[in-house]
Amino acid sequence: MTNSVPDRWLEYNAFGDVIKGTKILAFKVPLKDAIARNLQPTQRFTTTALLEAFPHLKYIIDLTNTYRYYDQK
Repeated sequence: MTNSVPDRWLEYNAFGDVIKGTKILAFKVPLKDAIARNLQPTQRFTTTALLEAFPHLKYIIDLTNTYRYYDQK
């Protein structure tokens, strides 16, 4: 189960819109490569994909309470 996709992860968009009047962007947890490689390319969402979509992203507030899904580096 270590390299499995989180429950309901596929049901959600990778990220939403910036919250009006803020610089806050909500997004689902990016998956580590060991998990993402088990998905179709169109289903993958990794830290690399996040940073390519938002190259000026400065901070990430992690609310997952686990390192299971991504490489914390």
